[in-house]
Amino acid sequence: LEWVKERNAECIGALGDPKESETYKRILQILDSKEKIPHAFRVGGRSGENLYNFWQDGKHVQGIWRKCTLDSYRTASPAWSTVIDIDALPAPTTDTAQTWVWHG
Repeated sequence: LEWVKERNAECIGALGDPKESETYKRILQILDSKEKIPHAFRVGGRSGENLYNFWQDGKHVQGIWRKCTLDSYRTASPAWSTVIDIDALPAPTTDTAQTWVWHG
């Protein structure tokens, strides 16, 4: 680990700290943005009439599984309907977990 620290110090000395670059700041701002484009996909292949999306934000901390039609998805404000609200589920009753986690 010490060797890695030495190589990092050499690189920063030669090239500068990447955290100080405008590119780094711009990328960090994009990654931290609350404005997200929902990634949606069909369940059940091409014949599926709805698109599905798992969404997390400040209101849906653990997330929601939601759906909308393709026509709706193509609009500026898709009409999503919630399929499962992970935050609204009762806590697990076993000793294995405190909360539910989405894995879809």
